[in-house]
Amino acid sequence: TEIYTRSLVGSVRCVQETGAPNVDVTDIIEKEKNKYAQAAEIITSTKKLKWNHLNGKVEESFANDAKFDEQFNLFNKIGAALDPASGVQVVSKFKEKKENETISSKKIRKDLQKKRSRPGDPSQGDYMGPWAQYEGALVETEDKCELSEDQIGLLKKLEESRQKKIEELKDEETKPVIVKANSVFHGSLGKDYQGKSYLEPPSDVKPGKHQCFIPKKFVHTYIGHSKGVQCIRVFPKFGHLLLSGSLDSQIKIWDVMTNKNCIRTYMGHTEGIRDLCFSNNGKTFLSASYDKNIVLWDTEYGKTIHAFTNRKIPYCVKFHPDDSKQHLFLVGSQAKKIMQFDTNTGEVVQSYEEHTGTVNTITFLDYNRKFVSTGDDKKVYIWEFGIPVVLKHINEPDMQAVPAAAAHPNTKYMAGQSMDNKIVIYECKSNFKINRKKKFSGHQNSGYAIGLTFSPDGKFLLSGDAEGKLWFWDWKTAKLYR
Repeated sequence: TEIYTRSLVGSVRCVQETGAPNVDVTDIIEKEKNKYAQAAEIITSTKKLKWNHLNGKVEESFANDAKFDEQFNLFNKIGAALDPASGVQVVSKFKEKKENETISSKKIRKDLQKKRSRPGDPSQGDYMGPWAQYEGALVETEDKCELSEDQIGLLKKLEESRQKKIEELKDEETKPVIVKANSVFHGSLGKDYQGKSYLEPPSDVKPGKHQCFIPKKFVHTYIGHSKGVQCIRVFPKFGHLLLSGSLDSQIKIWDVMTNKNCIRTYMGHTEGIRDLCFSNNGKTFLSASYDKNIVLWDTEYGKTIHAFTNRKIPYCVKFHPDDSKQHLFLVGSQAKKIMQFDTNTGEVVQSYEEHTGTVNTITFLDYNRKFVSTGDDKKVYIWEFGIPVVLKHINEPDMQAVPAAAAHPNTKYMAGQSMDNKIVIYECKSNFKINRKKKFSGHQNSGYAIGLTFSPDGKFLLSGDAEGKLWFWDWKTAKLYR
């Protein structure tokens, strides 16, 4: 008896044993041979194919990561690269190279330069420059769809409405400001028995330098406003009158020397008062309000002389200190710039644009030839009056916003209320810079726009704080008195 077994290669091994029956297995052997022949034909046919993957022919190769990235970026840049594995075969997106064809990198660059179209002439309108295309390169083109008649008509209507809005905004900017002003005189007579106006100081008050002292006791409270008082200005030279602006949109002038009563109330703004400024003689003053208007008032009779606006909230207003330039004043506003107005014409004659935030303060220095501006952008700019070019720019990393500033009576220094609970001193000599030696601190002012000022003789520096207290420092020693 013979028993047959199959090996892995399809051969037949015959083992002779005794005691077993004879079996004919030729048909089985033929079937197995046919299966292995078919499998061999499939393997040989796949080797002859060029593609062995759905996306092409895949071959095993090794390439360094750095070389592969280099050639990959080169291919994206110039459109041709060397095979990272062989380093000889060239791959290009312009034309197919023959097998085993070699080419140098210099030749590649020369061929590319020849194939690239010319940049063109900028004056003729056909300038391509670095965007010039290569011959044979694939250029993506956008298919522009044509608009229907309804769509074209809708676009025309939108453009007409847009132009109409632009013209309306221009008309609003050029339209004169109309302020319905009114004032109430709280006295019996506008003049005394000698025919003097209440603006004239008492005979015993004379201008000049006076020795100043720190107040020791509470004297008087001026009651009249219904909301918080935003700013207080003293009558120039004599100080016998007090001008106050409140968030109730009213301005009041008070008598300081005699009966301490309210003399006149000025009403014309519709929003709270932000800032006030007297002229040199005190006969007129400017008021800046949150209603985006600046009004020039007659102090004695309470009439409006002129109204100005730039359609933005004014945060500070300042007359030019020279007597010959009292018709000019500066306005720092929410528009991130300083506007120079002329009271004679009512127009803007100059614009100082450099700030990136709201302008908070304007301070004149150097015999009124220059002025300093501070804003919410934590920057300090020095300007020459009449020239809209920054002379100097101070922006230190540790600087904070300065919401209030005041010049020393000797005009050599300027104090700024910094928002980090201290007062910063600036030297206003030939080189405007921060004085790090003088330090005035101890009060809490962070988060509040608190004012500060110097005493008329320059001996003391005083400031408020967030708790409603007054702080006094000695100017020379920076000692805190009270």
